[in-house]
Parts: sequence; structure tokens; C-alpha cells
Amino acid sequence: MDPSLYPGGYRWRPHQVHGGDGGGRRTRRFGSRRRSGTVARTGYPPGYPGDRESVFRRSQVVREVDVRTFAAAHADGALVIDVRESFEYAAGHVPGARLVPLGALPGAARDLPRDRPVYVICASGNRSLTAAGRLSQMGFDARSVAGGTAGWTQSGLPVVRGTHENAA
Repeated sequence: MDPSLYPGGYRWRPHQVHGGDGGGRRTRRFGSRRRSGTVARTGYPPGYPGDRESVFRRSQVVREVDVRTFAAAHADGALVIDVRESFEYAAGHVPGARLVPLGALPGAARDLPRDRPVYVICASGNRSLTAAGRLSQMGFDARSVAGGTAGWTQSGLPVVRGTHENAA
């Protein structure tokens, strides 16, 4: 068997990889870190979602607060939005929390005030972190509640049931 043949019958040709084609022209080196219109460090075109520099510029630091800090702010009348689905909200939510499912957040953001912090809560803190990140990118002072409604309930704080903000 010819040693220059790879499985599938592909023939390795050194001039295709290393640049010397014998005709005086230089071909591009295979595996070059620098290509026209790309970022040398990542190999992605500028602005491409995988470009680390662009991702870093777009990222926002999201503030996350614990349940005790949130409870103090809630007692002072903080604005709270719950980003769970309606059936989760109806099963039990923080008194006064406004229901804004995560999928409806961009449209509902128009009605939120920008002059005060917005506390975002969900069941465990994962969706609220995502929502707080989106709100931060829109210019809001958003804070995610770590532990979510589960942490609120485990702390012995009151939960209301129903679809209204202050349902009984």
C-alpha cells in the first residue's frame, strides 16, 4: 500500500500543506493563525458570536443578591418581577411580584422604571440570572435573587398563591 494514501483514498500532497507549489506561487499555509478578516487569537471573524473579544465587550456584570438582602429591599417596597411561567407563579410567589415570563421580557421591559433597581426572581435563580443579564444589557439596574422563590420559602418568608400580585 502506498504510504501517502490515507483511508478513503485521499492522497496527501505536501505542496498543498506547506506552500511550495513549484510554480513560483505561494499558497496559504494550512493551519495559519492569521487569515484575512479574522481575529488571530480566536480564528473567528470580528463580531462573530464565538469571537471572544466581541463577547467580552457585550457581556455585563449581573448583580446577584441573597434572600436576606432581597427581603430587606422587598420590605422597603422594591420592584420585583417573577420570570417563571404562569402556572409556577400561581402555585406560589413573593407578595407583590409582577409576573413577566422570561419569553415576554423584551416587550414588558418598556413598562419597567429605569430609575430604581429591579429585582428579578424565579424558582431557583437560573432564569432570573438570565433575565437580569438581559435587563442589564437594556440599561436597567437589575439584580437577580440567588435561590429564587425556593430560597424565599425556605427562609420562612410569606408566599401568596394565585395569579394576582397580592392574591390570598
